[in-house]
Amino acid sequence: MRLVTISTLLLSSFSYSAFAGIINLGAAAGYNAFIHQNFSATGSDVEGRLAAGGNVDISHYSINIKNSQQLYTDTNLLPALVVGGDLSFTSGRIAGDVYVGGNYTPTGSGTITNGSVNNIGLATVAPIAPIAPINFDTEFALLRELSASLGLLDANSVATDKWSSQHLLGAGKNDLANDLHVFNLDASDMLFSNYFLSEIDQNDTVILNISGTDITTSTGNFGGSDDSLKNMSDNVIFNFFEAETLNINAALYGSILAPKADIKTGNGVIWGQVIANSWQGNAQINDNPLASNSSNAPVTSNVTVPEPSSLAILALALFALFVFRRQQTQ
Repeated sequence: MRLVTISTLLLSSFSYSAFAGIINLGAAAGYNAFIHQNFSATGSDVEGRLAAGGNVDISHYSINIKNSQQLYTDTNLLPALVVGGDLSFTSGRIAGDVYVGGNYTPTGSGTITNGSVNNIGLATVAPIAPIAPINFDTEFALLRELSASLGLLDANSVATDKWSSQHLLGAGKNDLANDLHVFNLDASDMLFSNYFLSEIDQNDTVILNISGTDITTSTGNFGGSDDSLKNMSDNVIFNFFEAETLNINAALYGSILAPKADIKTGNGVIWGQVIANSWQGNAQINDNPLASNSSNAPVTSNVTVPEPSSLAILALALFALFVFRRQQTQ
């Protein structure tokens, strides 16, 4: 029995180590918005690249443009827009190459600059580049698994409700980068008017695991009136691991991992990457890649998180073996 207990503790030490080193977003890493099915929006923009496995319907809309300039110029690596189904682009501007798996009829007011339209004639598989296809079904199976796995992590940080504000107290500062702070929240925690983040070093990673299948946010300040979340936004993941519907009314500072969710938005802005089943709404999706990616960084999105010492794990294993043999001898 003692051996079983020690072995269980030993195995439980891998709950964080399973994510040590890299949280890999796969093909989604290179896109500001990565959508499994349909994407529909008007009168707004995605500052970075957009990929959707279904139909894309946009008007008065811009893609891959920031401050009136083309954001990602490495069009030989990734196109500005990937559409697995049909593209309806009636007005606006896209900077960079466009790949369409279904139908697209150009219009006079939908402008594509510094790139061309490539109709590849594939309904569900669209290219990440001319030689590397995206299989959206495969990618989203992996993203759902990632989201669920992160959702199983034990919380090491505490959320406290105070009046109309939520205070997110991290696991503590230690002047070291790359620590992991995990908060376990639910749908009701998305309804406050202000949020404060503390006891976290600047380059640590914050995972907000939000449970619930049907979630609606407040119109509150998810950056914090003290800018505590805003200043950490490139290291914050809103993991809606159970969500099937997600209504966003707030300004969110951080990347959204909601691979099963149909997202609907009104006005607002998201400072981070968006991964979802579908998207409908006019919220801006601003360029703010997860972790240390810059606007023209290589197409990988890695979040470094703490890894238990290999020597410590080995010591525990040897101790468990010693106890077992001692019991057998006795």
